[in-house]
Amino acid sequence: MGRNILFITTDQQRYDALGCNGGTIARTPVVDALAASGVNYRRAYNQNTVCMPARSTMLIGQYVRTHGVFANGVPLPADAPQRCRGAP
Repeated sequence: MGRNILFITTDQQRYDALGCNGGTIARTPVVDALAASGVNYRRAYNQNTVCMPARSTMLIGQYVRTHGVFANGVPLPADAPQRCRGAP
């Protein structure tokens, strides 16, 4: 039987903006509850400071230099792996 994975990403915030990571300004009870019952990566490293290349890396598992999305507005190539659609 396969695993059920819910992969949540957020944008435009620091690591400590969420309550589960020590944030105290905003209340984030839903994300905090998900983090408490799941996996919260505390030492993850972003592959690119620009969002589209970084998200492309997370979706297909290739580095920016390999998949070619080097800036926002540059789409993934048509022949990119389709890991985000459930392929092994």
